[in-house]
Amino acid sequence: MTVVDYNPIERLLSERSRTLPALDLAVHVYGLGYWKTDVRSAVVYAASKFLERDAKITTIMSSFSDLVAGMILELTNNADQSRTFVSIYMHQYRLVITEAAVRKGYPPPTIFQQSLGWLDESGKRIRYPFIYNNEPDVPRPPIQGR
Repeated sequence: MTVVDYNPIERLLSERSRTLPALDLAVHVYGLGYWKTDVRSAVVYAASKFLERDAKITTIMSSFSDLVAGMILELTNNADQSRTFVSIYMHQYRLVITEAAVRKGYPPPTIFQQSLGWLDESGKRIRYPFIYNNEPDVPRPPIQGR
């Protein structure tokens, strides 16, 4: 499991945009709000890194873990025919990536994939009333179902 904390991204990329030379600003599409693009595309970018592996993609689709939107991938390793199962979610500015591999002929790690859940600040399980997308410009939905 890998977790990347995106909480400081607004501050970090806003500071960076203020220090870029004018020529760099003219060539690239950086600016004070560009950090939002990084947040919105984090799940797809993480998935693209798995697609660069020497493996065949057998499944790539959207997924929801307790109504938190994300993506799942299944890859077959070209060398040994092992399978890799990946889930990627962005929840409260944290990119969460789970990865499990099994040898050829072994069952998929379904329980591992389905065990992912979300906790609030006090450690109580979160269940959203509707699909949660980590959108920078949208207020966070109320938490229900504790």
